Amino acid sequence: MKLHSALRYPIEGLTCHLKFDDKVIVAKTDARGMLPKIITANIVSAVEVWVENKASALKKIGSTVSGLGHQWFTLISPGIKLMAELAAHDEGQAQKKITPANSPQKLHHGKAEGQAIQPGHPVKKRKSQAHNTEVLEMEVPQGLIDLFKHYRDEPVTEKNWQDEADTLLCDPKVLKAIHHVESSGSGFSQMQLKDGTRLPKILFERHLFHRLTCGNGPLPNSKKHKRHGIGVPGCQSPHDQDPDICWPSGYILSRKKLGEENARMPDGVVEQSDLYGNERANYFKLLKAYRLNPEAALKACSWGAFQILGMNYEVAGEYRFVETFVRDMCTSEAKQLTILRQFIDKNSRLRKAVQDKDWDKIAYHYNGPKYAENHYQIKLKEAYEKL
Repeated sequence: MKLHSALRYPIEGLTCHLKFDDKVIVAKTDARGMLPKIITANIVSAVEVWVENKASALKKIGSTVSGLGHQWFTLISPGIKLMAELAAHDEGQAQKKITPANSPQKLHHGKAEGQAIQPGHPVKKRKSQAHNTEVLEMEVPQGLIDLFKHYRDEPVTEKNWQDEADTLLCDPKVLKAIHHVESSGSGFSQMQLKDGTRLPKILFERHLFHRLTCGNGPLPNSKKHKRHGIGVPGCQSPHDQDPDICWPSGYILSRKKLGEENARMPDGVVEQSDLYGNERANYFKLLKAYRLNPEAALKACSWGAFQILGMNYEVAGEYRFVETFVRDMCTSEAKQLTILRQFIDKNSRLRKAVQDKDWDKIAYHYNGPKYAENHYQIKLKEAYEKL
């Protein structure tokens, strides 16, 4: 088990009580936020994690099921404690009379003012001089900044959709459906650099970062060769000591993988179904991985409005390096749409499925053979019908 702060940093020296199989083990987290390994009586054993506060009172912070084989359980704190000095309250500012922009004595003229904000454009915010602001910063490697700096404020237009669809000989609403399912209609995160540069949406895959840095090489498992997985000889990455960003299996843990597809979860145990985290969490993972292996980190992410994996950079256009692919993903949503068209165009089976609106085949070639587990084909069809 591993405990992290909200910034994905290990929490050291935290006293925890692990409750399972009518046992209680008391231990402290080490410098990596790790608790000692435990062995449960069976695969459905409920494991609870309790922590002590300064008053030695216990609080339950998480629970899981033991599962089959070697399992990792990572807990992320939802809060951040900022140690900072605050300026004294400005009584004069608080007592100043506020004159509203419009009042019964001064009515608005009813005409629109300023420039309209287009979909996909960043909203500029003003800093309030009457309030104290705490800014949380984290150092970003220069290599990533150089990629992010290519951002242009260039939204996708209806002409863009139609032009790319005409090239593929397909209905543009099929491309829009993929756009909606993969990123809910936006290719850029709410996060940005201090100068206002927007960052593309990403999803970091720890099992891919493991595979790309594994001693057995980057090739995936096949019917003849199992190269990766817990317990596979030689399957080890030098970065497995941080399972939050590097581990033989992905973040999803389901009952089916535990061999209990129809079994009821034990009372009080919440199924651990998704540990990807939010946008901020995924960027913290990318930053940590990038410092260890830049190329593998970029390849282990899916990028932009259509969530195309960095590993697929060669089939997403005429790209010789993953850095060039990521640079274009950082540029604009219009460029991300072009990359999608290139990706579909290079896969003849996917292109045919898109032309035929064959949702199952689109889902299979775009999302992988396990697409039905997440009802991907149904989501695509429903998104298309709404459009």
